[in-house]
Amino acid sequence: MELREFYIIKRYTYALIPMLVENGYIFTKVIEGRSVFLVKLRPLQIIRDSMQYYGHDWEGAKKAAKSVLGSIHMPPVKISGSLGIYWFPSKSPYAHDCVWFALDHIQDRLAVAPKETKVFFPSGHHVTVPISLKQFNSRKHWALELKTTFEKRTIKESFQWPYIYQGNLPILNDPTTLYQFIDTSKEYNIDDTH
Repeated sequence: MELREFYIIKRYTYALIPMLVENGYIFTKVIEGRSVFLVKLRPLQIIRDSMQYYGHDWEGAKKAAKSVLGSIHMPPVKISGSLGIYWFPSKSPYAHDCVWFALDHIQDRLAVAPKETKVFFPSGHHVTVPISLKQFNSRKHWALELKTTFEKRTIKESFQWPYIYQGNLPILNDPTTLYQFIDTSKEYNIDDTH
């Protein structure tokens, strides 16, 4: 199996699975599309590195999730809103055996025991986690709720502000038409305090 030093989550990353290797180190088995490989980092470190890469941070993401969902334990996180990447943990993110899942790549799930759930991905891969199907579905639900709320806010905000600034000229953004109007009748200086 390929071994990498570093990894950033992409749109087609499906899961991050902790793997105990020799000398007690924990690496991460990454399922990305049809590919599977190991990364010499813990899953939570990959989550943190990916968030930073996309302009977010772990503490801020947890606070934002809790502001939307309330004071829930083990909240899902937004890795990248512009790419639609939202993830959720199987258990406490700090637990050595926490598996992380990409919300949009769960094809199916199946209870294989009272406290064991098998999760299937579009690539044909699957992973079994030691939580009940009810717990898994609840965590997936919270991730979907977070994504839906943030996306609604983004869409709502894009239609509330009618002007887009391009250089010095405001452009009237009319979402009901295919046209944009530029007011060129006078010079605009946004920094002018007069």
